Amino acid sequence: MVINFKNELNMMKRVKILPALLMVIALSIFSSCEEFGFPVDESYKRLFSPVTFASENITATSADLTLSKVPGADTYVIEFSEDSLQYSTIVRTLTLKADTLSYVSGSTSVYLVRVGELKGATRYSARLKAISSTNETPESKWDLLTFVTRSEQIFKNVLSSEKTDYSVVLRWDAAGAGVTHIVVTNTIDNTTKREDLTAADKAASMKLVEGLTGATTYTAEIYNNDNKRGTITFRTNESVPSEGKVIRLTGTENLNELLAAESGDITLVMPAGSLFEASWLDPSSGNTSNTLPLSDNITKLTFWGVEGDVKAKLHATSIKLGAGITELRFKNIEYYGKASTADYVLNENTTRAITHISFEDCEVHTVRGVVRMQNDANMTTLEKVLIKNTIIHDIGNYGITHTGAANTKLMDLEISESTFYNITDPMCNMKNIAASVVIDQCTFYNAFGNGRYFLQFNASFLPEKLQVSNCIFGQMNATVFDGTQTMRASNPKITTAFVENSYQTTDFFVHTGYPMTGIIEYAGTAADLFVDPASRNFRIKDPNFGGLTTAGDPRWR
Repeated sequence: MVINFKNELNMMKRVKILPALLMVIALSIFSSCEEFGFPVDESYKRLFSPVTFASENITATSADLTLSKVPGADTYVIEFSEDSLQYSTIVRTLTLKADTLSYVSGSTSVYLVRVGELKGATRYSARLKAISSTNETPESKWDLLTFVTRSEQIFKNVLSSEKTDYSVVLRWDAAGAGVTHIVVTNTIDNTTKREDLTAADKAASMKLVEGLTGATTYTAEIYNNDNKRGTITFRTNESVPSEGKVIRLTGTENLNELLAAESGDITLVMPAGSLFEASWLDPSSGNTSNTLPLSDNITKLTFWGVEGDVKAKLHATSIKLGAGITELRFKNIEYYGKASTADYVLNENTTRAITHISFEDCEVHTVRGVVRMQNDANMTTLEKVLIKNTIIHDIGNYGITHTGAANTKLMDLEISESTFYNITDPMCNMKNIAASVVIDQCTFYNAFGNGRYFLQFNASFLPEKLQVSNCIFGQMNATVFDGTQTMRASNPKITTAFVENSYQTTDFFVHTGYPMTGIIEYAGTAADLFVDPASRNFRIKDPNFGGLTTAGDPRWR
């Protein structure tokens, strides 16, 4: 290989000259800059705005704000308004020192600021700027965001024991609950009632609101000035009858002594969950009696159970009517005896003035019969017996109504929206003409024993109006379910259709000689139709059942 040293020497000279030339050019440029002085816009010289400014974890009274760290900033200012990014009125300002802030978990560049004491259901606008306390660099521009807090709910649920037909106790959470007043609105006519909260109300975190209307739905809203902090809806109890004398019991009274001393039209208001037991010393025998005799001077009597989680209870072996009573009403109570082989609600063997008896929203059980008029010398005429929205079970061999004595009458029997189970004998046993028997929207289970009747008119007549509609008959009261034991629909038998939109399960057996004419056969047992009939859950579980929305006691639909 031949090497040309002359060419190499020339190259080395050029390399050494090049840096010198570059230095001369650079000095010329800097000299020119100083000489001409290009203008600089100082308005652009400021701290950067945070790259991140966001809201998360928003509740009714708080929100988490995240903001990224800005180099050179040691203070952050956040202003809040309630005017959707207009900021015409600042309602709150936070000045935050960087060295007091905490980072978002797992980050060293994003701060977390939790803002509390916010209003519920409110749109907030927030703006953020970064500041340097050295004033070497001007503060950043505003960074903006908006968020809406959730609706606040500081009301507690209304307790059934704290509402009546005219009042309610409203309670709210005490912690941090700044409140000024409550507005109660009648949802039927939209009338409002304002209740200003006193210092005592606030200290107790509760308010008694009175002057309400019975059986009415209300909406209550609680405020701190114009900030709504909670909403709750409640329904007042059904209004207690106002006619006659209304006695509001506490649950400690002796009913035997009280009723022996009363006269006229009486309503006994029984607290929810209370228990009244009939007990008195019978001087004629010297024994304790569990009957409930009524004074001859009582003309009308209502046992009224206050609505609540548990019904008021009346425990007696029977109620003995006085000579003057014309109406007896049971409303929202549980009546029960000691045994279904001996006890009754009513078991009268003497002519009485009574004309109307009703059971509404009740439970009746463990008696031999519900309403019985016995003795051929008894000339009592009942104009009407009403049973509505009631559960009756474990009834002995005098059934639901029994006016089978020679001269007693029941003119109008109306039964609706009720459930009957563990009964053996008829819904009615009548010997004299009746104007009307209507049974609608009822559920029956383990009902009517072998050879027993659903409707017993003693082969002597049929009511002027007879209607059985929208009912479900599931499993008869039998010991075997092979069809050898059967119940009977009516006496006398009725061959024309008198049953409408009603169903029987395959374990409810009707004697062919006493048909339930018009009934529809369901292709399954009671266990196939109901959720758990053995445990008294008669909710319909078969979605293809023809009477899904129309048949049976509505409480089970």
